[in-house]
Amino acid sequence: MNRIDAHPTHLFKEHKLRPGKPYPFGATLVPGGINFSIFSRHADYCTLLLYKKGASEHYAVIPFRGMFMKVGTNEPEWGDFRIGHVFTMTVLDLNHEDIEYGFHMDGRYERAEHGEPGFFRFDPSQPLMDPYAKAIGGRDTWGKKPNWNDPYQHRSRVVFDDFDWEGDRIPEIPMEDLVIYEAHVRGFTRHPSSKIKKSKAGTFAGLREKIPYLKELGIKPHYDYAVAIVADEENGSQFGIGPVIEKSKAFKSQDLVVVPDPYRSQPVGSTEVIANPRPSRHGSRMRIHDPRRVNPHL
Repeated sequence: MNRIDAHPTHLFKEHKLRPGKPYPFGATLVPGGINFSIFSRHADYCTLLLYKKGASEHYAVIPFRGMFMKVGTNEPEWGDFRIGHVFTMTVLDLNHEDIEYGFHMDGRYERAEHGEPGFFRFDPSQPLMDPYAKAIGGRDTWGKKPNWNDPYQHRSRVVFDDFDWEGDRIPEIPMEDLVIYEAHVRGFTRHPSSKIKKSKAGTFAGLREKIPYLKELGIKPHYDYAVAIVADEENGSQFGIGPVIEKSKAFKSQDLVVVPDPYRSQPVGSTEVIANPRPSRHGSRMRIHDPRRVNPHL
């Protein structure tokens, strides 16, 4: 079957484009390419940055609004790949396993001086990570000192999500029957008292091995802190439970990076690493909660 939505409508340099779909947010594999969708209520200009995996500089900058070449006529045409507050486009012929991506955004608001208050700050030179990215590259080694000269240390990646949930469903346990256990994934499984093998310590695979222990305590739902990761070397704790955690018991939204590599026991791109604990927990009448929040005012 020859799908019409797999054909480009516009060209920008060598890149084949077509209007995208606003949902779902993030980067989603679609027939022939990748659909990029990002929300911003206050930005009025956005560009997509494409990187080769591990490269320090982007190899392509594609605007969501500007002059494009119309496919078929090869004539210049003004295009605006935006629906409401959502910038969205489909870029065709991309190999999702070879790329990382980010965004530049700009707004109509006046620049705020350093140290001075500003309602909405936009720096069009600063690469931004996708808050809905399904996987993150960069800073792959826990505790390794970062290169502060790298303007884009965390890279958004595209994931082919073919995980089989096997009909898994939420247990629907009444609130009055819940016994909640709150834990920091890395600290909970990395501490010697956890008795988790070194190869799985500090990972979701290690957390899965603690399910029998949690069941013995009568735990039903489980709140996981550090499903996202803060910059561990700033916190200064070998178990990943630094001052940010100890003081606030939660992560600030600006510190969050989802699906971090240090929590994986398998290579990047494996959704199964994160998802595998869930079916097992649900089958044992245990529910997992992710307390991560995304700023709705971006």
